[in-house]
Amino acid sequence: VFNQKIIIHGYTIEDSDYKEKGNGKRLTLHVEIDNVRRIIWTNSVELQKEIMQIPKEDGFPITATIVKKNKQFLFT
Repeated sequence: VFNQKIIIHGYTIEDSDYKEKGNGKRLTLHVEIDNVRRIIWTNSVELQKEIMQIPKEDGFPITATIVKKNKQFLFT
């Protein structure tokens, strides 16, 4: 999933089962990788902040790459 092009079709942010991780929330990404639909879960606060800047109603699908910079995951 990392360092490769993915198509993000949508997302949800909900309470995580692991409340002590990150901000206690879980980001669920609905993605397409190599023409196969998949679901990715993460507690990355940075990815949550970035994805919330995209309007849910008309902002998807988008193409992105998830990269690790320092100890954080980011969209490029």
